[in-house]
Amino acid sequence: MKKNISILLFEKEIFLNSILEEQLSNFSNYQISLVDHNRNLFKIINEFFFDTAIINLDDLEKDDILKFIKVFQEKNNHENLILYHDQLNEYKINNNERNIIVLIKPFKLNTLTTHIIDIVNNKDKNTQKIYLMENLIFLPVKKIIYNTNTNMKDHLTEKETKLLEYLFYNKNYEILKKNILTSIWGIEEDINTHTLETHLYRLRQKLYKLEPKLTFSLINKNGKYFYQINK
Repeated sequence: MKKNISILLFEKEIFLNSILEEQLSNFSNYQISLVDHNRNLFKIINEFFFDTAIINLDDLEKDDILKFIKVFQEKNNHENLILYHDQLNEYKINNNERNIIVLIKPFKLNTLTTHIIDIVNNKDKNTQKIYLMENLIFLPVKKIIYNTNTNMKDHLTEKETKLLEYLFYNKNYEILKKNILTSIWGIEEDINTHTLETHLYRLRQKLYKLEPKLTFSLINKNGKYFYQINK
């Protein structure tokens, strides 16, 4: 069952407001909160959490725009914003910001809904948790390993994250060293390299520091590797 997605919609023009609400209501798991007054907008973002907000910048005072963005993202843990405005108006918005999408009117409604669906899908991905042990959680997107018993955590490098993820999802299969090198480093030639061994060693050290009971190894059996976890 999909989680309900809470969306804040700020649009003062009644006709457009109703169209957006109707389109978004086609998704049964979307909960829409409509706001058409500046004062109510700032009040509601301080009182409630939203997965995303769709805001008509033309309905906000220019001095309030950056203030709203700052308050919304701080309150809502840097959730995504979808902002739109008339092409005749210019705003100092960094649309390269990872959590901000800026649309220029007129735009197609399916463009808006596509952005919302992408936000929801990315949100699901960003909250992915891999349980290496009951108390040891691996968060691939955040590149973090976290021990819930001790509240200790450690950060992984990009390659360590990809390596641990690759090993975890291939733990029940035969693994060739060259396949690991190709998947993580893009090395296709069968060359003599200690890259894998070096990263495995560093990864083991970090895991051991967080949870000494968890160790893993690659066991070579007849030229094929097997990923083994010892708890």
